[in-house]
Amino acid sequence: MKLKILLLTCLILVLSACTPESYPEDTIAAYLAEDGRFTTFLEITDEVVLESAPPLLINPEFYPLTIFAPTDEAFESLPPDLLKQLKDDPGLAQELLFHHGLDRPLLSKDFGLLNTWPTIITPVTVSFEFDGDQIRYDGALIIQEDIQVGENVIHVIDSVAGVELLTD
Repeated sequence: MKLKILLLTCLILVLSACTPESYPEDTIAAYLAEDGRFTTFLEITDEVVLESAPPLLINPEFYPLTIFAPTDEAFESLPPDLLKQLKDDPGLAQELLFHHGLDRPLLSKDFGLLNTWPTIITPVTVSFEFDGDQIRYDGALIIQEDIQVGENVIHVIDSVAGVELLTD
């Protein structure tokens, strides 16, 4: 019985070390956590956040980024098996994070400067579609634009972009 309690205590300590209770101030991850609409995005990308070199969402000194952050509702529309796979597969989580980011800060007024933009550390490019005052990032509707966190920029999107790339 004591061994079971000891093992359970060790497991709890390991799991609590895997997901940070808080993120460094003035970082993308801290903003997303404080906002409260991005718990699934952070849950999926926390392993990438903690282990990537450099940790993209918590290292403001590395280089400024643009992140297209899907809301929790966006993840709810995914098939449950894909959502579980995203949570269980660090490689897939990294692809998701990299597909939702650009390696430069872009405000919405900058989107039309190029026909396509490269995503972070991938050969994949994305395009923006403009329809009146609506802007889509790789098919996802941008529902909140130009949130500046230090030199970084966050745009909130209504769906998970690039799902077809994650399922190939």
